[in-house]
Amino acid sequence: RLDPNALSQRSGQFAKTQCGTLVYMSPEIINGNRYGPPADVWAVGALLFEMISLHQPFTLGNCNMLDQMQTIADATPTPAAIAALDAADHPHSLRALVSSTLLLHPDPAERMTLRELLDVLHSLDHTQDQSTEVK
Repeated sequence: RLDPNALSQRSGQFAKTQCGTLVYMSPEIINGNRYGPPADVWAVGALLFEMISLHQPFTLGNCNMLDQMQTIADATPTPAAIAALDAADHPHSLRALVSSTLLLHPDPAERMTLRELLDVLHSLDHTQDQSTEVK
């Protein structure tokens, strides 16, 4: 039997409860604000950042949870994460997706949508296919 208190209380398209892994939580969740699909986009951005750089964007290492939450709420990747991303051997267009202007934008209303992400990835894949054909 499901515990009704454990389920997210929904109001329209926005949830009000906190659940999930801290390193993938969006600033709006950390700040206790209502959240919706852009919070999922943030999580995808944090995961993509980690896949590209092999470093979590907001992990401070040995610190308390409050400091970790503040880092995420500020939406500023750590210097080590930025260095790892810059050193990653991936196209700039892919690395740009995890910037604070696209997937990791601090404002959920300004954050890239999943549809936009899929369109960009399709475009990158199509560009890659064309460059392979030329060689």
